[in-house]
Amino acid sequence: MDLTEMPPGGILKQPEFFYGRYRIGIREDYVKKVSLAVVLFVMAAAMVSATSLIPKEIRVGESDSGKTIDVFVGQTLSINLGENPSTGYRWTVEDYKPALLEQLDTVIKPGQGVGGPGQKIFGFLAKKAGECALQLAYARAWEETVPPAKTFKATIKIRKAGSPKNVQMSDGGPKSGPVMKLGMTLGEIAEALAELKGSELEVTSVVEFRGPEPKEYVNLIVCKNKNAMPRCPNDKLPMSNKALKAMVGNLLAHYGKKAAAKEPGFLLGGFAQPGYVQMTILGTGLGLYFNVSTGEPMGKLTGKL
Repeated sequence: MDLTEMPPGGILKQPEFFYGRYRIGIREDYVKKVSLAVVLFVMAAAMVSATSLIPKEIRVGESDSGKTIDVFVGQTLSINLGENPSTGYRWTVEDYKPALLEQLDTVIKPGQGVGGPGQKIFGFLAKKAGECALQLAYARAWEETVPPAKTFKATIKIRKAGSPKNVQMSDGGPKSGPVMKLGMTLGEIAEALAELKGSELEVTSVVEFRGPEPKEYVNLIVCKNKNAMPRCPNDKLPMSNKALKAMVGNLLAHYGKKAAAKEPGFLLGGFAQPGYVQMTILGTGLGLYFNVSTGEPMGKLTGKL
């Protein structure tokens, strides 16, 4: 399954239920009115500069059995399978590699009416780069010697986000812009932000850049007053000082002293993930999503530097 392929089904509505810390939404039919399509396109284009290239979640179903599914470290893989408990059949996980995939809570969506078919949604968090088999079986628990009525098998290829200078999708898909390097280490940013108080935390800081396109980002300028911004060529960060402080704190708390000496950067361009931006710690290949309002990570941080 190529990462550029849009999952079938249409537009994502407001999420209805959760597994772990990950949301699952219900899809509606594609809206075919040209006017709405134009509005959605304009909205997506407006959010490009502050969003990430890589979707937070890959959704697959029974039709994807037998395929190779590509995911990035930190992404969630959701497997939606039809299930009718009234028949005694249940989907269960038969094989996967816990070192690479972390199984999340399973969601059961009942069908309509008594005995109606429903859905069972399995979630897996990609923890580490590598490749493994993933297999699920649809069978009755008491029929141990009977082959499963159905199986779902896939090869999962997990890789780190691409080089920060050129994060892209295959087959000519959208490419990211440059990495907005902050020019300071995480430790230095934490020290600078620790001095801010009150309304200073609500201000959005900027990064100075040089030259024409492509821009060369050179230095984070921590701003304290929105009415006294620097005059040098600069771009605003995709989050406020308060959110930036929370994001840096989360990174340091999880990755420790090694992270304190490394420089972060925001990955710009690509498809919009509303409310989130993707960042990286330069030299690590990580691609991590953070909420632009709170600075909290999407899901939980995993792995080591």
